[in-house]
Amino acid sequence: MRSGAHAFMPQGDYGYKASTFLANSVGNTVGYTLSLFIGPRVMEHWDAVHTVLRPYLKVITVAIIGLFIVIVAFGRRMWTGIGLMKKHLIWFGFYLIALAAYIPLGNIAERYAYIPSIFFVVGLVLLVYELWQRTKSVLPKVIIVLLALLVLGINIQEVERIGGDWEKAGSVVEQSLRVVKQAAFPPQNVLHFFFINMPIRYGRAWIFPTGMTDALWQIYRGSPYTVSSAKSVEEGYNLPPFTGDKRVFIYENYVLKQGIVITKVTPVPEVHETKTK
Repeated sequence: MRSGAHAFMPQGDYGYKASTFLANSVGNTVGYTLSLFIGPRVMEHWDAVHTVLRPYLKVITVAIIGLFIVIVAFGRRMWTGIGLMKKHLIWFGFYLIALAAYIPLGNIAERYAYIPSIFFVVGLVLLVYELWQRTKSVLPKVIIVLLALLVLGINIQEVERIGGDWEKAGSVVEQSLRVVKQAAFPPQNVLHFFFINMPIRYGRAWIFPTGMTDALWQIYRGSPYTVSSAKSVEEGYNLPPFTGDKRVFIYENYVLKQGIVITKVTPVPEVHETKTK
């Protein structure tokens, strides 16, 4: 559907590969499910897990197939007990369906889990409620309460941490646009912006994931302008185009500053002629 709409062409980590399809599907499902309990911290380390396990792709694929066969055989023997809880477990099926388009990809991201997490939480609550009703012993109920408090505490900490990341990202964007506007507004000519060390994200929060083009459109939508990157202030001023007004900016510790090249003119010493008689 995404390819047919030409919204984003599948490539790299955003595409499917037959060799990694099965391993990614199982591994990413585990990663997304763990992240619903532990938070986005799981996703921060998932790339490292992929890197470590990549050399063992064939072994992992065979192990997954074997595990799937065992699960199917066990499920057939326990079908009667599972059937009694199918009205609760069906929500986990919805969770997998909603997540199906993303689990074969080469990476995981919290934005892919927003909608699927709704189905998972509903299924989990119904399942826990069913177990609570069937259990007469106090110990399992105490364990459920303690686990719930533990998950709640972890997620409260994660929300505070991620909220701090987004607050910092928002302040970086606001400061950046203020500096740009102060240096080049209102425009007198065609504007050409060059940025050095442009930050993509801060922690789990995005700052400029696709550059400054969209952000500057909010200021210069009625004026022609271009946005490019450079490696140094000198390079920014030396790169084309050479017509219009050029501005070069550099980020230092997430703070945007305007780059200026100072040309020093060294005076030529006076030459005194000496006449010889």
